[in-house]
Amino acid sequence: MAAYGCRGSNLTAGKDEEHRTTLRAFFLVILCTIFTSAGQILYKIGASRLSLNPILIIRNTPLLLGMLSYVIGAFLLILALREGELSVIYPIISTGFVWVSLFSARLFMERITLQRWMGIFTIILGVVLMGIGSRAPVQNREAEKSHRRMIGK
Repeated sequence: MAAYGCRGSNLTAGKDEEHRTTLRAFFLVILCTIFTSAGQILYKIGASRLSLNPILIIRNTPLLLGMLSYVIGAFLLILALREGELSVIYPIISTGFVWVSLFSARLFMERITLQRWMGIFTIILGVVLMGIGSRAPVQNREAEKSHRRMIGK
């Protein structure tokens, strides 16, 4: 495990290694969004049964499963962050809006309007662009490595 320390205003890895987001990290964060979206759906179902009675809250299975789903999602996100860049991984979380919209339409018969479809498309396009933008051209990576060697990082 690499030690992290502050140098100037940047948080830099103790090792001079190339930080790339792995395919496994992408898979883990997508899985995270599915679990957290399922948690939202379960919260919606549990909310219809919600009572302020603590005993009834403990017996509210959808609510408890929603919480468990969130915990699993958080764990998957942490695993993804170990293998990927935060600036690449975190925007993928926005796909949760896509999953919730699709699940809500299927389970609760909520209508997806043209504006919502446009929003879904925009989110997916944004995630794709962020992913493509994270792949720096080789010459830029070489220039960055050279710059780091010059300044002693």
